[in-house]
Amino acid sequence: MTRHLFILTGASRGMGLAIAQALLRPEHTLLCISRHANGTLAAQATAAGAGLTQWPLDLANAVGAAERLQAWLGEQPAAQFASATLINNAGVVPAPGPLQSATAAELSNALRVSWRPPCC
Repeated sequence: MTRHLFILTGASRGMGLAIAQALLRPEHTLLCISRHANGTLAAQATAAGAGLTQWPLDLANAVGAAERLQAWLGEQPAAQFASATLINNAGVVPAPGPLQSATAAELSNALRVSWRPPCC
């Protein structure tokens, strides 16, 4: 069987979860990188016969995430996947307000692909 790898960020809830659920097929392997693993998604993957690996990982540590991904990809047999697709769904949810009121740090954070919850 030809397998296809999908690397999906922000897959534990919302639109990312919906994308992950739509990709759950026996010929697909999903590597989902989110702040938290999703138990329901894991059960759905098992029922669908899809390969699923979930990494609870904060993408604010971009270098650490890249190193882990590089190591993981290096461990995979070269001919295992017919294709690999990155769906970068992780994003920033800035505080609402006028752009001219944003600080340089807030603008910098909005331009990076990561998000830190304001409260936790």
